[in-house]
Amino acid sequence: MDEQKVEALDLPPLTRKSEVLLAWLAAIDAQGWDGPAGRDLLEFIRIDMVRPLVIHAGLRGLAAGQAESTAWQEVWFALRRPALRTAAEPWGVLWGTARRAALGERVTAKFLSSVRSSWRYEQAVREGDLESPLSLDELLDRGWAPPDQQAQPDEVASVAGAVDDAAGALRSAGWPAAQARLIVALIVLDVREDDPRCTAVGWRDLASQVGIAPWQARRLMVLLRGTPSAPGLIRRLRDEGRPVLREPSVRQALQSSRRRRVSPGAAAAIAVEDCPQRLAS
Repeated sequence: MDEQKVEALDLPPLTRKSEVLLAWLAAIDAQGWDGPAGRDLLEFIRIDMVRPLVIHAGLRGLAAGQAESTAWQEVWFALRRPALRTAAEPWGVLWGTARRAALGERVTAKFLSSVRSSWRYEQAVREGDLESPLSLDELLDRGWAPPDQQAQPDEVASVAGAVDDAAGALRSAGWPAAQARLIVALIVLDVREDDPRCTAVGWRDLASQVGIAPWQARRLMVLLRGTPSAPGLIRRLRDEGRPVLREPSVRQALQSSRRRRVSPGAAAAIAVEDCPQRLAS
C-alpha cells in the first residue's frame, strides 16, 4: 500500500505486529472488505505470508496455485472471526491457518483423497504401514522411462481407458471422484497372487487404505479385480469396452458397493460359491 493511501486512512504501514493488524481490522470494520484497507491487507497477507508457505511446502505449478487460493481463503475466514481480535498472537493464528491449508493441499495432491483421509495415509507412510505413492514426474526427472513405451500404443491406451472408465463407473454409483480414482488405482497396483482359499484377496488392505467399510472393500475387490473363475470389471472394460456397463448385473454390482442392502448379484454369487469368507460380504 502506498504512503498516500496510508495517510488518507490514518493507518500504520503494514507489518506483522499485533497492534498494526488490529488497527487495520478496525478500519475494515468501518469500510467493509471491499474497501481499500481490506483489499490491501489481503494482498499483503497473500504475498508476505501465504505464497512463501506454499513454496516452502514444496508445491509448484497448478498445485501451488490451488494451495495458495485455499490457504488465502482460510486466512480470510480466520480474519473475520471475532476471536482473532482477542488472540495473544493474531499473526501466529493466521500463519498457522495458512500453513495447515497449504500442507493439506500437498497431501491431497499426493494421495488424491480428502484432506482427512490424506493425512491418515501420510501418517501410515511415516509409520511404515503404507508405501508412499510414486510420482511419475519425479521418476522421469531421475531418468526412468517406461519400458517399451512405443511398442504397443493401442494396448496402453486400452488399459488406460479401462482404468478411467472403471473410476467413472464408481462415480456414477455414488463414490466421490477422488475416492473412486484411489480405489481403482490401489486395485490395479495390487499384484499379489490369487489365494485358492479366498476369492477376494487384498480387501482388508483396501478397506484400511481407503478408509471404507470391509464389506464395501470386499465387494469392490470382487467387482473390479474379479475372481479366479470370472474376470473383473477393469479387465472386461479393456477387452469388451464400455457396453459392459449397461449390463444389469454390472449396474447392480456397482450399486451394491455403496448400499449394503443391495445384493451384489452375479459378483456376490461367485464370491459366495467359491470363498469361505463369504460372511464378510
